[in-house]
Amino acid sequence: MASLEGGVMSGLEHLPETTGASLPVEPAIPLTRGMVAITVPPASQPDISNIGNIVRFIAEWQPDRLLLTAPGLAWGCRQDLIELLKEIRRVYQLPVVIQTNALTVPGVPQWKNQCLETFAALNMTPHAGIYAPAPGWYSVCSSEPPMSTYAGAIAILLARALRASVLCAGADRMGIIEETVGKTHSDGKTLWGIELAEKARQGFLILESTPLETKPTVVPIHRDGSFTVAGVTYN
Repeated sequence: MASLEGGVMSGLEHLPETTGASLPVEPAIPLTRGMVAITVPPASQPDISNIGNIVRFIAEWQPDRLLLTAPGLAWGCRQDLIELLKEIRRVYQLPVVIQTNALTVPGVPQWKNQCLETFAALNMTPHAGIYAPAPGWYSVCSSEPPMSTYAGAIAILLARALRASVLCAGADRMGIIEETVGKTHSDGKTLWGIELAEKARQGFLILESTPLETKPTVVPIHRDGSFTVAGVTYN
């Protein structure tokens, strides 16, 4: 996987590209209703003002769990991030996972003690490395924004290698690619490659569970912070 642009994910660069690889990841818990994934901007881009509408959506929809992806190598603990986590907990009591890349800056912890204490107090789970948000899905955080010819290209390449759908957080833009694999109807399945931008204001992901599959929906956020889900506009 070293040929992929961007030097993306820790632990994935040596996977074979022609066969599905078994990853050392805890098995995913099946979704009953669905999951929401949001990218938390790094300290260099601290604009999280547009996430307020997403919090309202989470409060109304109440997904099975919430995935906050935090791309980057090292993370501090900004006061606005702490307040965001507290606001999420005020309206949402189900599991929250905060995912980072497994790579670290030597001598620099991914999270300061203040953040770890906040996670513990709010019963939120930090997770370093690859995460399985749903059966047949992997979520990875890039160590730097991967650049590709078109949005979703890196994620679908990873999906082909892993024989599973892939969410790649921390890309330079948001995109989704669908691809059907398998030679016959009986062994065919759909792979999804999804990239969420490093800037959360571009949009977020919903994974919904159906009897046959876990289907993704990428929700774009407009410049004024509004977005629409199932005909309902949040602004």
